[in-house]
Amino acid sequence: MDVQPVSSHLFTLRLWPAPRAGGGTAWRGQVTHVLSGETRYFREWARLIGFLAEMGGLADACLPISGKGEAPDANGDVG
Repeated sequence: MDVQPVSSHLFTLRLWPAPRAGGGTAWRGQVTHVLSGETRYFREWARLIGFLAEMGGLADACLPISGKGEAPDANGDVG
């Protein structure tokens, strides 16, 4: 049986507010790679992005975030 490389990935993401010790709230998160079941918890967005890149094999090919709210097209280009 030939094994085909994975061309897409499916993740579930859970976010919730948590109280901070000094007052206020902070966001916490959980992300799960559905195919492998691997789960990570995070407090910083950079940890989420790192996990997504690692699981998707994109660690060396991550696109910078434009900050303009523009999504990359099929070629990975932003606006």
